[in-house]
Amino acid sequence: MIFLFFSSSMKQIIIFLILAISVTASAHHSRSDFDERGEITELSGEVVSVRWRNPHIAIRLRTVGEDGNEEVWNIEAGNATAAGRMGLKKDTVRPGFKIKVAGVTSLSGRKEMVAGQYLLPNGLEVLIDPQLTPNPRWSPGNYIDRRQSTYKPSGSLPDDNGIFRVWVRERTQEFWMLQPGDYYPLTESAKTAVASWNSEDPADNQILQCIAPGMPAILGDPHPIEFVQMDGKIELRMQAFDTVRTIHLDPVEDVASIDPSSLGYSVGRFEGENTLMVTTTRVNAPFLNRRGVPLSNSVVIEERFTVDKAKGHLNYMMKVTDPVNLLEPLVEEWRWFWSEDAFIQSFNCAIYE
Repeated sequence: MIFLFFSSSMKQIIIFLILAISVTASAHHSRSDFDERGEITELSGEVVSVRWRNPHIAIRLRTVGEDGNEEVWNIEAGNATAAGRMGLKKDTVRPGFKIKVAGVTSLSGRKEMVAGQYLLPNGLEVLIDPQLTPNPRWSPGNYIDRRQSTYKPSGSLPDDNGIFRVWVRERTQEFWMLQPGDYYPLTESAKTAVASWNSEDPADNQILQCIAPGMPAILGDPHPIEFVQMDGKIELRMQAFDTVRTIHLDPVEDVASIDPSSLGYSVGRFEGENTLMVTTTRVNAPFLNRRGVPLSNSVVIEERFTVDKAKGHLNYMMKVTDPVNLLEPLVEEWRWFWSEDAFIQSFNCAIYE
């Protein structure tokens, strides 16, 4: 993540970049500590340092507080992959730059921010997270918007390759795996576990250590995915955390003999030409989502991928059954689309020191 540090001499907005300071929580903090529907704060100051990496860009920003004392802020500003698609490079933000940032600040009072936009010394305004700050604030005649640089749907599929191509997630709703605990039908024991989960503790929030989420929390990430046909199996390659899932079309007879893993053992079958059904068991990932909802080793994850060739869509349904932690199965649906420009890039998650 990228963190920026700014002075807080007025109400100020978080900068788009987050700078990672250490291997601990300050390097990658959880958005559960930020009210993304809350008041936007604006900061201005001098960039101390920048880390242009995934999963988030991190910037440290030196500012002057309301009491006249120097403050240093950690700013999260999107990720390096999305920034690259906007035409931004590692030297876009450099130490010594005087910038402005707008975003939401930490609910715990720490000098941390998730940025929605920032203003560079050359007058260019960058809208890195339009869900936080949808409109230019300082430079309406000279800005770039993440919405204009994301992959666009390319319409109907040009061939008969079906599911076997790169797909991009539609962002029409909040990501299911980032919801707070009360979003899920939790048992009392699961509620207790969520209440004790610490987003700033790398032992709880393993993303702070660049450990990829397991199944099903890895699903639904905004980064592209690709289905690749192999001999007797399908590889589902995800840009997020450079993850590769294997879906077995010719599974072993005794699935119970398979050693558990964070992604589990997935068995797939086609129903007709356009629908892939997948059942995953043998999962030992610690969490259902990315906010501390626990997952038991008895979980069963059922998925349905359906290709709509005419529209260039991949419609998706996921059903998670975990009687230890869920009062009823969790069902989620979303959609990917085909974009002829999309491809899988290296994620290269990095822990900052």
